[in-house]
Amino acid sequence: WPRRGAERSVATAHVQSVCQALRDRVVEVSLEWVHELQPGLADVAADAGLVVVRHDLMVLRGEGVAAPVVPGVTLGWMTPQHPRLGVVNAAIGAAFGDSDVVVGSEPSPDLCWRLQSGRFRQIGAWDHAGAVGGGAHSPRGGVTELTGIGVIPRARRTGAGAAVTVALVVDALAH
Repeated sequence: WPRRGAERSVATAHVQSVCQALRDRVVEVSLEWVHELQPGLADVAADAGLVVVRHDLMVLRGEGVAAPVVPGVTLGWMTPQHPRLGVVNAAIGAAFGDSDVVVGSEPSPDLCWRLQSGRFRQIGAWDHAGAVGGGAHSPRGGVTELTGIGVIPRARRTGAGAAVTVALVVDALAH
């Protein structure tokens, strides 16, 4: 926790414990949360000695835009049974590693559960040579967060990333 619907609240000692665990691993101490979902966490973080900086969320109001058609690139919504799920996730990972090397693997049980439950909506992109990327959003009530949008280097500047992003926005608005 913290998460929507959590029964326990977060105390200063919890935040201090997380911060110490990060320091022990020589990881920069930085926490991020959605204030509207956990408004009390700002005060708790400040009490724990952290500097709290507020950033507005990007909010889309009004009509969405049409997804660009990218010749040779196909988009598809992932399900736990989708035959390209593993390779789409590998392509997204490769994109963040700035690599064109995509080696698929079996999707994790957690990913399959989140897709099946609707808590995670993922789209993949592929062309004649294989998966080139994808992205996701995580609906929670009336909000969602677009995450993990990536396209491998050989498919960048083709419009594939824009097509993935717009498809996610359109799906988020529909849900």
